[in-house]
Amino acid sequence: MGIFLCVKLRNIVLFFSIIFLPIANSATTMNFDGTLVDTPCRIDQSSLNQNIVFLNSSPRDYWQFPAIRPTEKFTIKLIQCDAKSLWKSVKIKFNGQTESAMGAEQQKYLSLSSGANKGKLAIGFVDIDGSQHITLGQNHNGGKGTQLNDGTMLLTFNAFVQASPTAIANKSVVPGMYNATVEFEVSYE
Repeated sequence: MGIFLCVKLRNIVLFFSIIFLPIANSATTMNFDGTLVDTPCRIDQSSLNQNIVFLNSSPRDYWQFPAIRPTEKFTIKLIQCDAKSLWKSVKIKFNGQTESAMGAEQQKYLSLSSGANKGKLAIGFVDIDGSQHITLGQNHNGGKGTQLNDGTMLLTFNAFVQASPTAIANKSVVPGMYNATVEFEVSYE
């Protein structure tokens, strides 16, 4: 009977030892950051991640000056604009890799990201006035932007494909897919 009691007592001690073992824990720090901005407009979801598709064309279209194809329209839609805010104008700036093959005009042309015609073709942008070319990295409308209006604002730009002077001279544009990526930045003044 004494042996039995000893085993039971040992099991009880073991049980209580397990229950009262210190629990291992660790603490970690999480940081939360954010920025509150005073913007008089919101960018509509439809204006984010746009995909502009140019009409199919032949390489021969790029073998003679001016070697430019018709433009494709795209719109940046601003919603819930408040013209009574501190801000009076909205400015759009396009940022991306410029195409060095365009020579002195390279700041006005976006380089292709990939394809057999990288360095031969480039993407240009036409301002909301329909005639002025936009310089990458500079605000639209010659840096002046557009006057802020209440409600919804539609800022319509155009994009076009043009061959570089060397590609025209060498007739080196070939069939194939191409793409380019540009980012736009909205600021207020």
